[in-house]
Amino acid sequence: MARVIATSEDQSVSLEHIPYPDGAAAPATQFNARKGRPTVAGIGKDNGVWLLNTRQRTWEWLPTETPVIAAAAVDNTAGHIVVVGADGTVSVYTQGNTEPLSTTAPLLPKTLANPELAGNVQLTVDGERAYLNAPEEGVVYEIDYADSARIARILTLSAQPVHLVETGR
Repeated sequence: MARVIATSEDQSVSLEHIPYPDGAAAPATQFNARKGRPTVAGIGKDNGVWLLNTRQRTWEWLPTETPVIAAAAVDNTAGHIVVVGADGTVSVYTQGNTEPLSTTAPLLPKTLANPELAGNVQLTVDGERAYLNAPEEGVVYEIDYADSARIARILTLSAQPVHLVETGR
């Protein structure tokens, strides 16, 4: 089991295999991170998230209390990782710590109850906030992950927010 990092220099591309640690369970899927940052979070098969530091070429396993449906590495100085559990809660971790700093109440009960929409839950992070869509609820949550996972805003939409894309900067 390994993942590949592609780098490009002078119009040539090189591929490097980054093997998982010995004894690692299933490989990560659905990698997500703050744009332009070197640490990415990948959803594991068991309760947890794989963190890949692309600069150091190292893996770290972060066990979680519940199965994970979305995760993103912020890769800021605090090393925040935002994780959405299968129960609809949002937990904030820091690299190297297996206990969450904070966890919200379940935010997605209607979405997770609808099998057609449960797979459309998306999470994106920037330098200050996380954004989580809740299609069946018709909202996007803006979460201040550095402030005890505080819900900073709830953006109510007239249509189901099935796709979530960050724009601007």
